[in-house]
Amino acid sequence: MNGVAVEVVNEVLVIDELPARVDRLQPDLLLLDWQFPQLAQTHLIDVQHRCPHIRIIALSIHAEERDAALSAGVDAFVNKGDGAEHLIEAIRKLIEGR
Repeated sequence: MNGVAVEVVNEVLVIDELPARVDRLQPDLLLLDWQFPQLAQTHLIDVQHRCPHIRIIALSIHAEERDAALSAGVDAFVNKGDGAEHLIEAIRKLIEGR
């Protein structure tokens, strides 16, 4: 990714596992499907509390959810229909912007 190294370290299939997993792994970046079943703003708050340096990118096929995601505390929003280059650019901006 042009000088930015990215390593996938884990995934969760049940949203309630997310805060503990983030606490254990302390990742720099979280890619979050905005349509994740039972996702609530409390999960984001818990994740940010457990890992204050984390940056969160929400992904969605629904562009109209951008404002809600950003208001909920994510750092960036990428529409899944926009193509991989938009996701790569969002990752690069967040990682390099530290």
